[in-house]
Amino acid sequence: MLSFLRYWDQDLLGWLNNLGNEPYYAFWIFVTQIESWTPLFLYFIGIVLYYHKGKKGAILLLGGIVTFLVTLAITDLTKTYVARIRPNNLATLSSLLRVLKTPTSYSFFSGHAANSMATMTFLFLLL
Repeated sequence: MLSFLRYWDQDLLGWLNNLGNEPYYAFWIFVTQIESWTPLFLYFIGIVLYYHKGKKGAILLLGGIVTFLVTLAITDLTKTYVARIRPNNLATLSSLLRVLKTPTSYSFFSGHAANSMATMTFLFLLL
């Protein structure tokens, strides 16, 4: 069963990876950089401070930062514990995949998704 799931996982990855288009490479590289999202983060900070003034706003911002940092720590600990190698680092798959950027960290689970979900849930509950 596990070998079937592994095969299915790699087959699906190859199929999805080959759907890409070269004109969009620069867009995807831009989107995955944290610096690209700085204006949005500043906007969210502004919204929190607009609706929650003074000390309360500062405490809530601190809560958001703590939420982000705790999620980051849990993600890093899980990646280290599970140690799932990224597909682009597997010799059998590396020649089949188009890789725009070569990450070296482990792949499970998505730090982008975990931090986005935790931060947006915190913001949603806050506002």
